[in-house]
Amino acid sequence: MSRLFVMIGLGLMAAMPAWAQGRPDPTDPRVAVAPPAYRSAYDGYQRFALPKRVPWRDANAAVARTGGHAGALKGKDGDEVPQAAPLTPVEGGHAH
Repeated sequence: MSRLFVMIGLGLMAAMPAWAQGRPDPTDPRVAVAPPAYRSAYDGYQRFALPKRVPWRDANAAVARTGGHAGALKGKDGDEVPQAAPLTPVEGGHAH
């Protein structure tokens, strides 16, 4: 299999001068080339803007409609997720 790749590589290298026909020599300093295009790193930069202020009651109502922060308090069907039972200390545990 590697012999096949070697043969393909040698064939491509032999064909390269034929592909370069009609192209100027890149090492010739007399060949005219187009100047490089300048593009600033700040092109498309948008200045930071604060988001629109919303009254806190409206913001709280929107969070309640979505089921809490990022919908974490709602199940898949939109119903409330059951809360875990509070933890009770175990006899002889590390609490004492």
